[in-house]
Amino acid sequence: MLNAVPFNQNTSVMSFAALTEDVLDEVLRRLPDFNTLAATIRTSKQLSDIFKAHPKSITRNVAENTCGHPDVLPAALRLVRKVLKGDVGDDDDDDDDDIVIAQEPPEDEMLASPLTREEARLLDRYGEVVRSMEDIYSWRHKDPASSTTRLTPLEAVRFKRGMHRFWLFCECYSPPEYDDGDDDCQAARDRAANECLRLLLVEDLFEVGAVAAFCAEMYEWNCKAWSLTPVNPPYADFYRDHTCVGPEQILQDFQHLYSSQPEGAENSGFFWTSFEHAVTRFQLSQQSRDDRLVHAIIREDVRAGNSCDRCHAVRGIDLWGSTNWPLLRGFLSLDEVRTLLPGRLQHNSTETKPLCKRLGSEFWLVHRPRPEADEVFTNLMKEMIQLPVDDAVAWSADEWYCHDCVRELFKQRLWRWWHAKKREAGTPEMEDCWYGYNCRTMVHRQAHAEKLNHLCVPTKGDA
Repeated sequence: MLNAVPFNQNTSVMSFAALTEDVLDEVLRRLPDFNTLAATIRTSKQLSDIFKAHPKSITRNVAENTCGHPDVLPAALRLVRKVLKGDVGDDDDDDDDDIVIAQEPPEDEMLASPLTREEARLLDRYGEVVRSMEDIYSWRHKDPASSTTRLTPLEAVRFKRGMHRFWLFCECYSPPEYDDGDDDCQAARDRAANECLRLLLVEDLFEVGAVAAFCAEMYEWNCKAWSLTPVNPPYADFYRDHTCVGPEQILQDFQHLYSSQPEGAENSGFFWTSFEHAVTRFQLSQQSRDDRLVHAIIREDVRAGNSCDRCHAVRGIDLWGSTNWPLLRGFLSLDEVRTLLPGRLQHNSTETKPLCKRLGSEFWLVHRPRPEADEVFTNLMKEMIQLPVDDAVAWSADEWYCHDCVRELFKQRLWRWWHAKKREAGTPEMEDCWYGYNCRTMVHRQAHAEKLNHLCVPTKGDA
């Protein structure tokens, strides 16, 4: 390290042993999670003794750190205690007409009970999930230039608290996997779900609603990112209903390019039916409700006026550049990518199958990590933009484009990029078909599709 500045000979460096107990106590209280706390107190008898002297208060501070904030801890504890308790069955002797599903103990009672080791373990695990979800939320809804959160401290509290509360709702009121035909039990579950949200203050209700809407966005992203077939939801609330799988499963699917399909979710009205019951009592106009939902986490959208550098349409946060290209996979599915090939190429399986495989159509089957899939899409965008072509359209990796312009980039250059990649891989050159990408024969005669190159401009019209 040639530029390192050496210590002055008279500079004294304080040793670990010289640190006061107050300093070491503060170090323990600032540790990010319980795994780190456990590892730290094993390194030194002095640290272990300090922890033993103040176990409850240090544990409380670390619990606040791992879930993100003291204001988030009650909701986080309520969630982990529900999960550890599991489902409590109804009394078989109860009259079906009088079934009542009790609410979980309120958040303001959570801090009264000491934290157990198992609760600490779950707080760490769930805290990591929520932090990862916050990163994605910020990337998508606040700063597309950063894949790590740029939420303000207050925005982060709103998001984390809302996410823990929505997660608890999933644990308590997700539709049963199999319909047992017991309408009375279902009615009791619906009443309890409605009551759960009715007990929230208006600001808290919209926090949970905003997080639930984001989870539906992520579920839709997952569906599009891994599917090779057209993604056409069978009804309007399909993605919302399927968020009943919960935040942890949605994140796991996001990380592995997969989409879980829970039984019993379809047409369940999950969460949003109860949300409608709860929000009605506030007598808000539809415009006010929509505005509150949009701004429940991020109150001020500083990018609302941002426009596309190509067509100049104002799209706000819905712009695409080099820093958020990995997210395109969930907005431009491989099936849609295939349709952006010119002419009839999309129907030429000799080209589309290896192309889609190159772009990751089988990643979920072979358990390839999402960062690898991100790199594939990032390189695709970069290489299409840098492709040496004769057209007069200039594209730049330093600019931001709307979704329509990104589609136009694919239309102009995907087929040229694929042809270049095949040549780089050493695929033998084939004679160009006269009819190029407009050829009809390549669609229904595989031998013709394999014999001639159709990644070319037609020279003899359409046949």
